[in-house]
Amino acid sequence: MKLAQRLAMVIATAMIATAIPMTTMAATSTTVNTVDMIYGDTFSYTNDNYNPVELSMKNTQNNITVDASYGLSFYITGDDVRFSSELYRNIVDSDGALTYTPTNSGRYFTILNGTYTEYISESDLSGLGITPKGSPETIEGEEFYINYTIKRDSNTQLTVTLWQDFPADNFIVLPLAFDVTGYGPTVSIQGNQGITSATELSLSSSTGVSENSTSASLGYEGYISVDGYGTLGTVRFQESKAGAFAPNNQVNNSYEEVNYNVSAAARTTDSYWRDDWYNSSDNEVEVIHYGNGEYSYSVGGVELQEYNGAELSSDNLPSFDANSGDYDRLYKRTSNNYLIQLKNNKLEWELDAGDFLYIGTKASNEFYDGAEVLNPPSSAANSSRYVGLSGGLATSTVADYFVVQVVAVDDDEMVINVVDLSPTSASRSLRGYVEVGALPVRLASRSDYLSLGELEVEVTEVAVKATGLPTGLATYDVSDFTSTKTISERLTIANIINDQIVFQAYNEVELITGQEPEAVELSLHQIIEGAINPRDPFYFTLKSGGSTAYFYTGDGDDDALNDIIFEFDGNRVTNNTDGNKIITQTSGSAGHRTELQFDIQALINAFGLTDEDEIHQMLDNLYFELQVGAYAEKAGDVTLYIESRNFDDDKELYLGTAIEPITIDWEQVQVELGVKEQTRGTIVISESDSEMLKRNGVLTITPEDLGAIKITGATISADDDSGLEISTKVNSDSSGIIQITIDDESSNGPGTITISDIKYDIWGNTPRGGYDFEIEGTAIDAKGKTITLDDYIVVGSDIFSQQIKVEVNFTTNTAYDALNSEDLELFAAPYLSDSGRTMIGVRDLATFFNIHEDNIIFTSGGHVTIKNGNSLITLTNGSNIIYKDGQPIYMDEPMQIVNDRSYAPVKYIALALGVNADYDADTKVATFYN
Repeated sequence: MKLAQRLAMVIATAMIATAIPMTTMAATSTTVNTVDMIYGDTFSYTNDNYNPVELSMKNTQNNITVDASYGLSFYITGDDVRFSSELYRNIVDSDGALTYTPTNSGRYFTILNGTYTEYISESDLSGLGITPKGSPETIEGEEFYINYTIKRDSNTQLTVTLWQDFPADNFIVLPLAFDVTGYGPTVSIQGNQGITSATELSLSSSTGVSENSTSASLGYEGYISVDGYGTLGTVRFQESKAGAFAPNNQVNNSYEEVNYNVSAAARTTDSYWRDDWYNSSDNEVEVIHYGNGEYSYSVGGVELQEYNGAELSSDNLPSFDANSGDYDRLYKRTSNNYLIQLKNNKLEWELDAGDFLYIGTKASNEFYDGAEVLNPPSSAANSSRYVGLSGGLATSTVADYFVVQVVAVDDDEMVINVVDLSPTSASRSLRGYVEVGALPVRLASRSDYLSLGELEVEVTEVAVKATGLPTGLATYDVSDFTSTKTISERLTIANIINDQIVFQAYNEVELITGQEPEAVELSLHQIIEGAINPRDPFYFTLKSGGSTAYFYTGDGDDDALNDIIFEFDGNRVTNNTDGNKIITQTSGSAGHRTELQFDIQALINAFGLTDEDEIHQMLDNLYFELQVGAYAEKAGDVTLYIESRNFDDDKELYLGTAIEPITIDWEQVQVELGVKEQTRGTIVISESDSEMLKRNGVLTITPEDLGAIKITGATISADDDSGLEISTKVNSDSSGIIQITIDDESSNGPGTITISDIKYDIWGNTPRGGYDFEIEGTAIDAKGKTITLDDYIVVGSDIFSQQIKVEVNFTTNTAYDALNSEDLELFAAPYLSDSGRTMIGVRDLATFFNIHEDNIIFTSGGHVTIKNGNSLITLTNGSNIIYKDGQPIYMDEPMQIVNDRSYAPVKYIALALGVNADYDADTKVATFYN
């Protein structure tokens, strides 16, 4: 699938018809510029940071002719959104015209009486090949024509009316203003004479809308010794939408601050403003002025429709003095504050209020409203050791302005403030997360020891009580904060252990066998100082699926080892710094090593460390990466084995899994000797994920013995949805094989290739029995990986082509394949006749022994003919004689047809087929075997 196709977020196919008097059928495709959003967000024309979400509709078929007297109307219905009356009020800018310019610039969008109108210039219309309809209006000195209108019918429905023709291959852009009121905001388009979408269109870029702007989760677990040494793991604070860590106490430039004691006449009456206040009872007061004397007023979240018995208006607003001290400006959340509580009272934080865990090089020394940041003391924590930024937070335009500061500490409780002061935070589209970890702790008492087990922390989002002022104005106590009732998570942040040395993998790899290696992130933790003897190296080996995997060290050489980087205290060294070979190969082929040696002394020399405390700090929290891969057909768990004299016992470390790039579904095929173009079987090749089958790679499907078995034809196709594109050859140059070339990789989920109606030519002297099929090629493994379909073809479909053992239970009416340990399906329920004979369905017994259904022939008069290899067996309803190749076999119970199913006595039908049959009268189980 091409890139443009991959970027399409939501596509719906629709049919369009004009209203009276003409009916013109057409089809459209509709896409949505999905955006990050959370529950409660508002997208409107007056919000610079949260613009309307736009539906882009393309006419993909016929020109649509619109009658200017009637227009063409259809409906947009929302789910988990609210097209509120506040957002669809009369809003204009200072010149009284323009309110919003959609992405197709040059068109204008105004509002009057709750109806938004898009105007298009005459020159734009003629450029689209459309003759203007209706009367023009003069806007900013230029004539414009109404293109379409959007009218709010209710909180959940809008009516769109087209007033100009809609030519083929043209677009209209419909901007939507709404509040997010649920967790799956969508819209659908419908109308008997308009456009009807085939599906709901998601408005959010996330599969599920979060209730909170940020979330907290465990990054990875650390390790602490029983005497309090070691390193905590990390807590990950993730944005539910981009810019969530930005302070939101800034008054938007388009809002006007007001003094509520000023008379109504002195207030601005043609602009929009909004203000939030609160009083000492924590009752939030919200006043929104929409212009033209229209107001919304709420206290504690409850909207007031009237005040003092009269309808609320610009002349009738509750009066209060915002400067009296009873009311202060409400900052809903200056920035994100998180309380982190150690759930083990024998431990306490070894940090002080004011310590910076991270401060960007360009971070301002002031928060908003002049609140000074506490200057970092000389003991301030080193930023690179405790905080990592990823995703949209990792760019320099954000990281340089990011701040993580300790604002309050009380023994085992600590509040940190996380804030993004970047000027680009509002416009950023990529979400990110900040990972806070390895924070120092200590035993509250020297005489204490910790118990083995898990160390938990509780993470709660909090806000300052009493005042809504930004953090950083003064030194706070933990008791000054209260929960915001948004985030509360209990996480296992470390394991309390007896070990003195720990290796940890904090990302799990998912390797594709026979394909590209992946990086595994490893860390070394020396829990107790001096636990590692630098003269004793560590040896690494790998296994995947019970067999040896490999360390990727370069294409044909070991140059990639030189790219390994070690980090400590903001410094980085490579694997070959000043000739100090830290990790070296010891065995395996060049580029694919099976064992590596990790030299600790070389690492110490590379960092130039001599002080024992520094050496311990480095070994306490050391990170590096290794490239690991799995050989073809070595699927299973990937395990790192670590051997060293520093251990009493060797260590095992789970790294992830290795999976096959494809799975193959198939059923065994029965073919006859000496018959051409027998059409049998289906092979389905399914990718385990997108892009598993490599572009320009080839797959070949080859029978085991091309001299005896040849493929002469097949129907081959790729699925329609994944984007996988293939070209095929069958029996090219009389090769007798199938060849599939991958022209384009799948991009929209795993792809599937189906090979059906395969035609075979079978040489007449081909030995009976099973023959393998082999699937191989560069599409799944550059090194020649081969997948074998064991006994895919069975030549000569008689009962001796394979070993069979089937048990039929006459009590439960079930059948069981005892050799392959699987249940079998019965066409007819076996039964005991009136004379006590065991009767079984003729078709069932034949199919148990792989006689193809084409060789079981039912004819009128109750005759059954079974072709078993070179033998012919015939039975007739009501007759007690079976004929095998014309010779009679006399039965003590005749063949019977019951409910359109043909039955024969077990003993005699088995004899005719040449198989053994045993019957246990106690268990009522018959066993058939060859």
